[in-house]
Amino acid sequence: MFRQDISPFKNFSLVRGGKTFDTEGCAICTVFSITEQESPIFFSATNIKKRIKEMYAKGYIDNEFTILGPKGWKGCFTVLGLKVKGVRYESNVNYHCRSNERESLKLVKPGYAHFVHGNGKGVYVYDSLGRRPQQKDYTLSEKRIVML
Repeated sequence: MFRQDISPFKNFSLVRGGKTFDTEGCAICTVFSITEQESPIFFSATNIKKRIKEMYAKGYIDNEFTILGPKGWKGCFTVLGLKVKGVRYESNVNYHCRSNERESLKLVKPGYAHFVHGNGKGVYVYDSLGRRPQQKDYTLSEKRIVML
């Protein structure tokens, strides 16, 4: 499973003086996590940085590690070698994924949003920041549904 040790990414930024991956890359972490779950691919820290730079160069993410819309999400998976039919936003937080779907959950609290890998029923299975007591402060606001 995609590692929770983000120490190799402490100072990793796409632009000089920009935001760093360890504080802003949670949505991208779910893309790596879902890809590793669905394929035999394992990503080293060096390979992760290379792939993220490729996502940026292709316009799938911005310089603050934000994935740019459904096409950006699909593009990120393509860069990692996982073929997906598409990605859509789902505002019904009670939506349960079909057998060919996976989810990334958007959790929010005032002034902050965070993405985690869900189990298909709105419960997180992987959080790039680990299991923390603060998670109870977040509310599930929507989902990114990945169609395999």
